[in-house]
Amino acid sequence: MQRPVSPRRLRSMLWIFALVAALAVAIGTWGAWEAMQRSGRTPAELLDYADRRMEGHPKVEWLAAPMMAALRKAFDAPALKQRLALSFDVPPPPPRRGAGDVIPPDPVPPGATVWRVGPSGPLTRIADAAHRAKDGDVVEIEAGDYHGDVASWSQKRLTIRGVNGAARLFAAGEIAEGKAIWVFKHGHFDVSNIDFIGARASDRNGAGVRLERGRLHLRGCLFWGQRNGPADRRHPLCPEHCA
Repeated sequence: MQRPVSPRRLRSMLWIFALVAALAVAIGTWGAWEAMQRSGRTPAELLDYADRRMEGHPKVEWLAAPMMAALRKAFDAPALKQRLALSFDVPPPPPRRGAGDVIPPDPVPPGATVWRVGPSGPLTRIADAAHRAKDGDVVEIEAGDYHGDVASWSQKRLTIRGVNGAARLFAAGEIAEGKAIWVFKHGHFDVSNIDFIGARASDRNGAGVRLERGRLHLRGCLFWGQRNGPADRRHPLCPEHCA
């Protein structure tokens, strides 16, 4: 016949179990945080993914509900349905700046190719320039309004500038990689005379630009009505990633 466990031993066992559980949670949280940093995904995107994986498993959903709610509160990441229900209105931006109101272009570096984007070509979409430009090249965007022309830039070094006035980028419901109008992956970028307007993402974190790694030099750029950041912001110079 087995002897009953004494209260003292039971308390010791419970304490050991609690410590092991706390250690497991800490390790799991650290691992999840590292995975999120490497993936480039936002907390809201990762929590939405977890929700999708648990769909159809009511017991798992019930057990995970308190932790999911705590994580969403800690990261300010409401569920997708809640985020989509929020209104998002972009106020009318100020008048577009003309040729005399923008920063004059610097000389083209020796050996650099200039990629011109504009209504009359040779490229009509900024996204095409993002795919074709090589390290050290210059992308010039003719003054005007560009709607839904979002892009990811993977070059190591690049100059991008509006010419003959400001180039205005209206997100118009589009977003690059679920993050921003422009996403800079890893490099040194010089951007001038560009207006970023109305970025919206499902996780409420849409930005005008998102710098993942490297250096970003902004001159004479306007950020207006982004989901991430103030309603309007003009940056003569911004060394880090900006809304």
